[in-house]
Amino acid sequence: MFYRRIDEHLRLKLVSTLDAEAVYAMIDRNRDDFGRWFVWVPDITLDGERDFLALVAGQWAQLSDLCTIIELDGEPVGTIGLHRIDRTVKTCEIGYWLDAAHRGRGIMTRAVREIEKLCFEDLDMNRIGIHADVRNERSRAVPERLGYRFEGILRAKLPGTDGVPQDEAVYCLLRAEWEARPGE
Repeated sequence: MFYRRIDEHLRLKLVSTLDAEAVYAMIDRNRDDFGRWFVWVPDITLDGERDFLALVAGQWAQLSDLCTIIELDGEPVGTIGLHRIDRTVKTCEIGYWLDAAHRGRGIMTRAVREIEKLCFEDLDMNRIGIHADVRNERSRAVPERLGYRFEGILRAKLPGTDGVPQDEAVYCLLRAEWEARPGE
């Protein structure tokens, strides 16, 4: 079981199929907003979410992917995880989304900092990437706030929800940069 307490109110826990209804409800509440950024949103169903959570829970056992639920006072408010974990090169990417009702309170920033600790302290990663649609200012603000280096734009890299490929902003944090941060 994966569980990380961030503070007295916030924690990360590994997803399971038991979380499908809560995660689906968050996605459904945010369907219009998430639908601007994620091509999978229009097709999401409760059964599909249950299948997805079963898949990603198993991937953590293989250390290939991680998907956690962000809980605030025991209630799910978003997800954060690791993708494209490469144990040979020691790289991975962080992906996340947050329920609109809980934005602007530093929740995602704190969750990313906790995932950074997991990456650098426990998984011995050397590089963490965060990729976001260039138009998604809120998503891009997190790595910018945390001092990630902006590495550039991958043109027409993301599948666009309107069928038009979108540009992707790429941010990176290296172990040495993380270790040099005050308080790390």
